[in-house]
Amino acid sequence: MTNRIWYWHFGRGIVPTPGNFGKMGMLPSHPELLDWLATEFVRQGWSIKKMHRLLMTSQTYRMASSFYQAANLEKDPTNEQLWRFPLRRLEGEAIRDVILAASGKINLQAGGEPFFPPIPQSVREGYRQGKWTMNQEEPSTWRRSVYTYWKRGLKYPMFEVYDQPDLNVTCEKRTVTTVPTQALTLLNNEFVLIQAGHLAERVRREAAPDPALQITELYRIAVGRPPSKKELDSHLAFLRKQRSYHGADLPALTDLAHVVLNANEFVYIN
Repeated sequence: MTNRIWYWHFGRGIVPTPGNFGKMGMLPSHPELLDWLATEFVRQGWSIKKMHRLLMTSQTYRMASSFYQAANLEKDPTNEQLWRFPLRRLEGEAIRDVILAASGKINLQAGGEPFFPPIPQSVREGYRQGKWTMNQEEPSTWRRSVYTYWKRGLKYPMFEVYDQPDLNVTCEKRTVTTVPTQALTLLNNEFVLIQAGHLAERVRREAAPDPALQITELYRIAVGRPPSKKELDSHLAFLRKQRSYHGADLPALTDLAHVVLNANEFVYIN
């Protein structure tokens, strides 16, 4: 269990084969650490939450993925020893959740029946068997992704493009790919476009009318840092151009919010 928790945070388990500790599996990179984590898990009352806290407050987890030393790269090119944080993309479910959190529209209702995330009619027409309620994008369908309805024969397109596991077989470790359809989904998906609009409205509410302050607030909400001078100047120029195109402020700010939601920094853990 502790190996799986480690894998969840670092993208690689101490034993790289989390579902196989036998002869056909791979050896642990840090066996003493794995043993200590297991005993600590028991000592803390089998609390998964405490294990998450232990790992996420560790120096190893708090390192930056941008950290670089040529000597370390030469000794450990695959970063097995975790001398820097491994750059890791969020899962499709988490991407959907952080978009909702950024827009301020996430529905935190807990428990209850699963909801059917809206899918294009053409997708439903391609698989008529079984149950799937067609819904619109609205607050009742903006709950956390853990409550989405999963159907083996019909995947939610946004999750599928971000490597949703095959529901017909056990998945010990998710495949992680980088393909053009992921970027196209963030650019064209109706859900993302709607939430970009809500994010722009939130920024306009919480920041002064000054465009520079709005860009700073947008960055604070989306990526947790202020923009660099280069980013600020670039986005100010973009807002001026889009205001001229739309003839209004909010659509221009919506376009900028959409750009930020498409940034690698938004969907990758750095």
